[in-house]
Amino acid sequence: SINDLSTSNDLSNSKSKIKLSKKKPAYIIDIADFFYHESAVNVKNRFKKEANLTNIKIKTISKNKFKVYSGPYDSFKSMKETYLSLYNLGFEELNVIDSNK
Repeated sequence: SINDLSTSNDLSNSKSKIKLSKKKPAYIIDIADFFYHESAVNVKNRFKKEANLTNIKIKTISKNKFKVYSGPYDSFKSMKETYLSLYNLGFEELNVIDSNK
């Protein structure tokens, strides 16, 4: 009968749910790239000494390229203080990167 078909094919009662995975944002402040590791270390030490920034990291990109960055931060608000400290030290062209994109 028609009533039997309508209840057995009723998709609105389906129990399956689709879960969308959302990654939390992870922002990184890309400060500068250096040719020498020693230069990157000197800048990192300067940030620690002059602005009390301890979350500065160095990533080796290649034999002659070293990236100095800060983060990751889970929101713009959480990185604001570090960003302003770096800006006040003369690093005005800072790039903010969402590492999940």
